Amino acid sequence: MPEAFFGVVAVAIMAGTVLALANAYGDLGKDRLSGTTTVATLLGSRRTLLADAVLLVAVQFAVLATTVVSTGATPLLVVEGIGCGLGWLGLGLAAAGGRARLLVWEIQAVGVVVLGAGWLAVLNSAGMLRS
Repeated sequence: MPEAFFGVVAVAIMAGTVLALANAYGDLGKDRLSGTTTVATLLGSRRTLLADAVLLVAVQFAVLATTVVSTGATPLLVVEGIGCGLGWLGLGLAAAGGRARLLVWEIQAVGVVVLGAGWLAVLNSAGMLRS
């Protein structure tokens, strides 16, 4: 088993939770109207966004910290930085309201893919994905 396996799984679970929260936030209005119980209807708008932000920080910190520790300053940090920026851009759209709230999870999803691709490339180049 590769040495980074459990770390990748843990970060993937947190990233998936970030996206699930953002997706639930986008559907919050419809879910309230229909009486559907979701994590966002239980937490409410503010707490859903707060949980999303806290987990987004945790994911980004874990990725950036392991990148710096394992490879130092690498050009892949730029790729990871773009992914981080997209994550926050997506979250920032929550403030715009209206149809923009539907884009929160979509832009965060693109950010997570970019961040994850850069991170996996870093881990691979550091030999951490080989068993």
